[in-house]
Amino acid sequence: MVVDVCCVVGCNTSKNTNRDLSFHKFPVISKATTKRLIAAVGRRNDRSFRPEKATICCRHFSDECFTPVNGPIVGRRLKKNYLPTLNLPSGTSAQSNISQIEINSGEDDAMV
Repeated sequence: MVVDVCCVVGCNTSKNTNRDLSFHKFPVISKATTKRLIAAVGRRNDRSFRPEKATICCRHFSDECFTPVNGPIVGRRLKKNYLPTLNLPSGTSAQSNISQIEINSGEDDAMV
């Protein structure tokens, strides 16, 4: 069984230990954006990290990045094209990498 684990270096959250947190797909938008995001979360851009399989927990997104969800599943859904900006690793160029990324806002993205 695959368990969602936050891919941000230094964040030790997983669905097993933090059932009250939501986990979201790593934003894979373009090669340039993905490369900056990999650096921002403190990972290396090599074959050992697979962004298309990675998740990021809600602790790395501000409240404005979410929209409420009602219905059979109540909670919050991450809006499409919102990027993690909170609790990123220190000692990386996280903020400069995030600030260099310009993305158009769009439709909401599904929760993982």
